[in-house]
Amino acid sequence: MKKDPAAARRYASALFALERNKGRTKKTLEELVSAENLFASSRDLEKIFGTATISRSDKEALIEKLLETCSLEVKRFLKLLVRKNRFDLFRNIRDFFQELYNEDAGIEEVKLVTPFAPDKETEEKIRKAVEKKLNRKVLLKSTLDPSVIGGIAIYTRTSVFDGTLSQKLKELRQCLIPQRGTYA
Repeated sequence: MKKDPAAARRYASALFALERNKGRTKKTLEELVSAENLFASSRDLEKIFGTATISRSDKEALIEKLLETCSLEVKRFLKLLVRKNRFDLFRNIRDFFQELYNEDAGIEEVKLVTPFAPDKETEEKIRKAVEKKLNRKVLLKSTLDPSVIGGIAIYTRTSVFDGTLSQKLKELRQCLIPQRGTYA
């Protein structure tokens, strides 16, 4: 089945509104992440929920068994996805739910790109500096990219702070290479 981001957003919005009214958005997000990790950890589970040859009732029973520690609401929601043949949207739904949670909680997800893994202390200093700059809580997601050579790049929803050596070299190259139509 083809993925439908608009449908995933609608499902996530409906679940978020329901759980927000109950004051359970954080717990629900944790349960969704846990369920996503469980389903992603096994190719067999992905096949089971992706095939039409296994009955809906068997899939629903499997959800009940695998997610016995999850709330009734999360289990009902996942069963609804099975009944509506929308289980393939689950990852996107979880992503959209995370976005809604972050927005509601005043948290901005920020991507940190470095050529090597920073230690926890350095990462914490960067997170605090970005929080101060953005004036809101920050969820820092680190990514390793050896092509940046040195330094760091920080990507927010609306801005890029690029202090990488590769970016500085690009800027230097632009300064040194004569532009078309001009002579030094």
